[in-house]
Amino acid sequence: MRRLFVPDTEQRTDQLFAERASAGSPMGLPWVQPDEVSEAVLFLASDAARHITGVALPVDGGSAIP
Repeated sequence: MRRLFVPDTEQRTDQLFAERASAGSPMGLPWVQPDEVSEAVLFLASDAARHITGVALPVDGGSAIP
């Protein structure tokens, strides 16, 4: 994954990777954290979402926006 955003170096550059990854995100976030996905899953499994059916809930920080 790192080579997609930082192909010009073999050096492990976490800061550069995060900067380049977040450049393509409308919200400026480099990636979605696992706990953010699990929060959405927990919401959909809760009683608060009992009337929600047949919907795709993108948890992608807006990266699917054309």
